[in-house]
Amino acid sequence: MPNLQHAALVIDSNPADTRRACDMLIAMGFSPVCGLARWQDITPWLTPSLGLVVQRVDSGRDANPLALHDLLLQHGYRGGLVLTGNADCRLMGSLVSHARSRSLLVPGYLSYPLCADKLKRLWAGRLAVAHLTACTDQPQPITRSALAEAIDTGAIQPWYQPIIDARTHQVARIEVLARWQTQSGEWIPPDSFIPIAEYGGLIQPLFHALLGQAVEDIKRLKADGLNAPLALNLSLSNLTQKDLVETIAITLASHDIDSTCLGLEITETAITSLTQDILSCISRLRLAGYGVAIDDFGTGQSGLSHLKVAPFTELKIDRTFIQDIHLNPVSQAITKAAVVMAHDLGMYVVAEGVEQAAEAQYLREIEVDELQGFLFARPMPGDAVLDWHAAWKTQGIKALLACAPDTQLSASAS
Repeated sequence: MPNLQHAALVIDSNPADTRRACDMLIAMGFSPVCGLARWQDITPWLTPSLGLVVQRVDSGRDANPLALHDLLLQHGYRGGLVLTGNADCRLMGSLVSHARSRSLLVPGYLSYPLCADKLKRLWAGRLAVAHLTACTDQPQPITRSALAEAIDTGAIQPWYQPIIDARTHQVARIEVLARWQTQSGEWIPPDSFIPIAEYGGLIQPLFHALLGQAVEDIKRLKADGLNAPLALNLSLSNLTQKDLVETIAITLASHDIDSTCLGLEITETAITSLTQDILSCISRLRLAGYGVAIDDFGTGQSGLSHLKVAPFTELKIDRTFIQDIHLNPVSQAITKAAVVMAHDLGMYVVAEGVEQAAEAQYLREIEVDELQGFLFARPMPGDAVLDWHAAWKTQGIKALLACAPDTQLSASAS
């Protein structure tokens, strides 16, 4: 068996199509590259160093992607898997989700016949990140006492991610995100400590600690010419706090900050049951002058019923619908419907997780109001925001316009 450190396999029952796909992989730098007519013949090649498997899922009766997923998992396969075919895009998406649920590194799927450029971009842009994430050492377990101490000592800091106006490309608002760096310099991801704060009774002190630090940054940013409101996340525990509105008002007033400088975001999954108490809290926030967004829209179970009764001002579409939206007709149909619905309800629409200029261009075309994602800015500490803003005005906007397919964008962006 040859050295498989950079090897790739193509599973396709059509010999001519198999040769064509193999040529693409060789041009991408894989070697050796082998074509297999049947997925059952892959076992001798399944060593830990195999780099990529490309399977055509509509190439005949022998194509069984679900069985291949199980086989790859049984052999501890750590390389990438790309699915290709002309099956219904929802079916292809379902197969990708199944493979990812089995802890396989699947950057996505491609239609057939394969396009060399799309295959190269899919591999380079998605799988490399997934592979690095999979190889990263897992952090040590977090205790409630350690989290409580971090909140008390200010070790958990607000970081900021700008949200961009889709038309003018100016900063529309800035989301506040929690970041925790330990004394040893280790960064603990929010997904690791937010659930502990939620279930350990620490979410309210965490929220108010972030709010207190964030309003100080609001004043500094306003004084230096960046007059964009902040958006801060609320949890279910916050929404059940009887004096939430009054506590926020006191914090803002102590820094001479108006309520229009702060918006609140509530994740759709946090309010699976929209009780009267929660609805009353949202109403009080609105009456006090705060905008209230429903975040991660599309990931919960009762999103439409929430929109019917709760006075939200903004709808944030989850990143799962935004990734490669310019290539995915299912995501396009769902997102376009959400945009029309939200606008009819008088709500702003924000797209989360925008990473490609083509995604941003498509979202602008369907009249999404604001865009958020790594294409514009990664989360950053407060002292880096002004430098980012200066660079964005002089370089970032021009770079975005240069790579957009349609350059007829708003003149106010220049």
